[in-house]
Amino acid sequence: MANENLDIDSKTAEELYEWYLDDKLIINRRYQRKLVWSLEEKTALISSMTQQYPIPLLLFVSIDNKREILDGMQRLEALMSFIEQRFSLNGKYFNLDAIALTKQLKDSGKLQQKEPVLSRESSTLIARYRFAISEYSSTEDHIDEVFRRINSNGKILSKQELRSAGCVSNFSELVRKISTIIRGDTTHSDIMGLNKIHNISICNDGLDYGINIDNHFYIRNHIISRPSIRDSDDEELVANILGYIFLDDKPTSGSTSLDTFYGEGSTSHAIHTRTQLENYIQTNGADKIVNNYLFVYEMIQKLFDANNLNFRSHILGNASSSQECPRYYQAVFLALYELIINENMQLDDEQKFIAQLGDSVQRSGNDSNLLIVFYVQIMPDDFVMQLHRF
Repeated sequence: MANENLDIDSKTAEELYEWYLDDKLIINRRYQRKLVWSLEEKTALISSMTQQYPIPLLLFVSIDNKREILDGMQRLEALMSFIEQRFSLNGKYFNLDAIALTKQLKDSGKLQQKEPVLSRESSTLIARYRFAISEYSSTEDHIDEVFRRINSNGKILSKQELRSAGCVSNFSELVRKISTIIRGDTTHSDIMGLNKIHNISICNDGLDYGINIDNHFYIRNHIISRPSIRDSDDEELVANILGYIFLDDKPTSGSTSLDTFYGEGSTSHAIHTRTQLENYIQTNGADKIVNNYLFVYEMIQKLFDANNLNFRSHILGNASSSQECPRYYQAVFLALYELIINENMQLDDEQKFIAQLGDSVQRSGNDSNLLIVFYVQIMPDDFVMQLHRF
């Protein structure tokens, strides 16, 4: 029996661009991955279109005369950005005179033609390229499950992206919210038009739009690398930290714990763990948890920036060859969280505290229980009790 909720069709790039201009293409950031395609990946797509190579099907959900993108966001954003002159193909920009829509925008001054210009023939070939599309209509729960299944077999998604695909819980939402605030790609609503998404894309080499994360605290301090942020390792870091804060039975950091947090496993222990995570959020309130997390994050950032120190070099020593140090950052964060948030203390001697952390891993003999090491080192004299933090 045919699926009446599924419609298979095809649309030209020009027709999709018209949807884009009319704000009919939307995304739901509740489950969509970050916009992270590199310039190389974007140009490869456009090159495939000029050569009429097949491109995977685009999947939409029909919602109130709009189409929410379930699969194909990166491809569609690349196409629209190429048409709107945000990047070139082999040094040449889409010819705005090739189609009526872009010519009208050019004539009205809303789009500026960049040079050198791609031939009208090649630009028209791109505009007339026909995409296979599938439009689906169903309930929100079914849409979540479709998205999860689409991505669960993905070959290019990171482990964290696979965990997040279709996972809707207070915990996963909290991790996403904190991570987007720290990265800087926050939006007022989870639902937004594709025609605005380029403003919050994670900028890559050769692209002059979106959010440039090269100056991000994590990257500057070699806590997490740029490719790792692309793979959502920053969200793994937040999830590991929150899991440790929330749970009475302190978990080890790693894939097994994260899989459990995000819904994998049906043992009594796994179910109890997820229940405890959700109960902690409901009891303490998401806003308070976010504020406490950001307070500690910003404190660490200010301490190292104000003293012109690099986190990795200061903690591991200049001789360290490690490119990243998320577990050391996590240990420092949790030690400070315990003192500042849970024990209501404040830093009394900033310089002494910074000095205590210097080469602390080498001095501790690379102790495997880093949290205890950092807690003991910074606890004695660097903090004093305070009555109220806010």
